[in-house]
Amino acid sequence: MTHTLIALQWFTQVNIFTTLSLIIAVMAFCIGFYAFGKTQKTKGSVLMLGLCVTIGIWVFASAFIFSADPEDSVWFWYYIQSFGFIPMWPILIHFFTVISGLDQMPGRKTAIAGVEFNLNFPNISVIVQYAIAIALHLWILAGAGEPAAYVPTPLGLRDTPAMDKLCVQIFVFMTLFWYFEGTLLVIIFWKKSHKKNVSVDMRKQSEVITITGIGFGGVTLVLNIILPIFELPIPAFGSLFIGMWIMCIAYAVARYNLGAKDEQIIGQKAFDLSEEPMVVTDKELNILFFNRSFTKNFGALPANHTRKVPDLFPNEEGEYPEEDQFHKEGFIAALSVPGWDGIRRFYNVQSSYIYNRRELDRILFIFSDITEITNQKQILEYLVDERTAEINRQLVITEKYTRPSLVQVIQAGGDPTNFEPANRNMVIMFADIRDFTLVSEKLSSSDTVRLLNSYFTCMNECIVQEKGEIDKLIGDGIMALFENSDSAVHAAINMIYKLQNFNASQCIVDSIIRNGIGINYGPVTRGNIGSKDKLDYTVIGDSVNAASRFESLTKRYRLPIVISEDVVGQLRHNYKIRFIDNVLVKGRAVPTKLYEVFDYNNTEMIDIKLGTKNRLEEAFAAYAEGNFTFALELYQELERQNGQKDPLIQFYIHRTQELDALQKLGKLESWNGIYQFVEK
Repeated sequence: MTHTLIALQWFTQVNIFTTLSLIIAVMAFCIGFYAFGKTQKTKGSVLMLGLCVTIGIWVFASAFIFSADPEDSVWFWYYIQSFGFIPMWPILIHFFTVISGLDQMPGRKTAIAGVEFNLNFPNISVIVQYAIAIALHLWILAGAGEPAAYVPTPLGLRDTPAMDKLCVQIFVFMTLFWYFEGTLLVIIFWKKSHKKNVSVDMRKQSEVITITGIGFGGVTLVLNIILPIFELPIPAFGSLFIGMWIMCIAYAVARYNLGAKDEQIIGQKAFDLSEEPMVVTDKELNILFFNRSFTKNFGALPANHTRKVPDLFPNEEGEYPEEDQFHKEGFIAALSVPGWDGIRRFYNVQSSYIYNRRELDRILFIFSDITEITNQKQILEYLVDERTAEINRQLVITEKYTRPSLVQVIQAGGDPTNFEPANRNMVIMFADIRDFTLVSEKLSSSDTVRLLNSYFTCMNECIVQEKGEIDKLIGDGIMALFENSDSAVHAAINMIYKLQNFNASQCIVDSIIRNGIGINYGPVTRGNIGSKDKLDYTVIGDSVNAASRFESLTKRYRLPIVISEDVVGQLRHNYKIRFIDNVLVKGRAVPTKLYEVFDYNNTEMIDIKLGTKNRLEEAFAAYAEGNFTFALELYQELERQNGQKDPLIQFYIHRTQELDALQKLGKLESWNGIYQFVEK
């Protein structure tokens, strides 16, 4: 039978693997030539073309083997297949050696057929493997490696290797060796591609090649090498998967500019010939490349340099500018640098981001020498900028010792000392540590300051987060102002939560830190209080004094948060609130109803307070009417039901007993349900 007739037999015996093989073969040829033209005919692209051609031949021949006649035509296509399968492996190894950079390792310079290369271990290894592949191919063509038999299966022919033949044994060993060697080179390429400062293109190449190689290479190894050795009835169609992998590699070559250097991406000729110094850095400002003009102006950098752009501009004190200003794309004016000739020069620096598929990859810096045109005006502007920066620094420090609103007025050119007093409604908060004198007696002065600073950091953060303004710190107390009641109440709840976390983490003092928070809403007078030598921009008025009194009452009720009825009337959101008392504090002529906010309590305590809310109001009604005996019975009944968990019940038991005794002695002449506190 002629070769032409043999080649045409597959038309009558086509199966799915024949069709897939022909499709992959055509695609391999096409994408190989496409990648070759796309990547400017570099060494990697030439090897990539060789890979695609050899895998195309292998898969093309495999298409006929799957449907060939085991007696007549299969031997012909077996030899054709070897023209692709055997050369493919050393080309693949050579390709990975090149993209991993191992071919550039130090070695003796050598030229063969006009091609220069380093005679190092990786290149010698590649040459030896080419020689072995050629020898194997010639040996197979001489008939030494023909399979022992071809067995028809439902999926196509399966070959049974003649494992007793030396040629086949060497061939199987080399194939396994190439698999493991290729795996090692892929790992080396992956590690190199994921080092710091490597371009996005190289990382993308390694990800495509490695991930697809693990899948397709593993399947090919099993189907073409492992299974035939064990004579399983499955045809060796692993060529389809290795073909898919080669096409994925070719895709990575074409897609991610294999062989194109970073200088070429930004225009190598323009980069080198520019009269202005230019450098390209990575995202961390490490200098990667620089042009000839840069060397003239700044001196040559060592081969393994690790300098950053800010390192080029030390001032006279040897300090370097902040890196943050170089990370921003744009213009930086008048940076000075001591020249190699001893003359300090000035540069304007222009930076531009280089993106790779919408991901920041490199930064280009262009330095314009402005030493010759720097005049007195420019020097004055530079000094003004320095002075402005110093003023801003001082304002930042000032802001830590006063309120931010005053600093904003100063920055805007205003004069807070000229503020006229103004009346307005505000929410005032006072917070104070309980029994801090007893706590501080156990501590040294430095530990006392550390404890207060840690405490104020937690509390002030809660206030600022709710847009409150800290008016002053008074010993261990805080006075803060809010625009609305919800912000103040929310800040107070968060302060109790923060204090719980603070107690769990602080190790300065053994005792538990507790505080009381009083909140009031009402009219205040806001303005400068003091003299010409010392001013305090603050608020004063009856509402401020009342807020301070309410904070003091938290000690009496043993409750963390006490708010006035004016605050409750301004709330827009729902909180867990209950009535506490109707009092007349010292310094006020008008009584105030007080309430407790208890959102911070645990679930059990919240349930108790909600469950006793109505009964407490009933008891307080009897208490307000002067029926202390009945009120006491109600309070004691609540105590029996809930134990001593609610401090408010305990408070009213003691107070009711006290008033009941006074009433029986005739010393309680008039009673209207309003308790008057004669102390602060």
